[in-house]
Amino acid sequence: MLKNILILSGLLFALPANATFVTYEYSGLITSLYEADCINDINGECEGYITTDLNSSNMFSNQMFSKGNYFRGSFTVDNRAILSDISSDGHQAIYLNAIQSESFRLETYFAPTSDMPIVIDTSLSIVDGRNGTDVFQTNTYFSNADWFSGLTISLQDNSNRVFNELTIPNLLDQNSFSYMGFGLFFLDLSSKSQLQISGTISSIVISKDSIPVPLPATLGLFCIGLLILTTAKNRKS
Repeated sequence: MLKNILILSGLLFALPANATFVTYEYSGLITSLYEADCINDINGECEGYITTDLNSSNMFSNQMFSKGNYFRGSFTVDNRAILSDISSDGHQAIYLNAIQSESFRLETYFAPTSDMPIVIDTSLSIVDGRNGTDVFQTNTYFSNADWFSGLTISLQDNSNRVFNELTIPNLLDQNSFSYMGFGLFFLDLSSKSQLQISGTISSIVISKDSIPVPLPATLGLFCIGLLILTTAKNRKS
């Protein structure tokens, strides 16, 4: 019986804490936005654009976006996602569907929604040492009958110290990056005109739900006690 108790206690208190899925929460401010009006749409392709820098815009479905707007969101990374492709220069790895979920809010705008769900494959890129820069970048796309939209998060280290290989990191440390940028665009599928929004991420941290929590000692002791009682009962029988 003592042997069984020792085995059980070892399993209870030595469970591995490596998480396959890690959720990050981020927040920041919009720093710039502009509208790009299609000059001439020929067979679904725009010949060129006239761009206008703006302080605010309601081009997308009358949603008002402005410089200084606060945004926040979260995304979940599958650290064991399978490598999909490597760039020709060997500095970038692409992992399709490594982003398992995405949630974003900018003022009254939310993504994804039932009206604008995620479409195409999400992607995660790891860049190691391209032009002396390391990059962690996610891309997620949303669409409906009238609009196509994309959301990008780009964390950059200009000292080339964050990555020394093209694998997905177990955890991200915002203090390791010299720049943390954000981008959101909307494409009007009928006119081919665009709204481009960019901002700076001020904080990106691991969600408390992603931190492995050790098995409570009381639960472990309860399980051991249960094993002792069961063994004793079986002996009496």
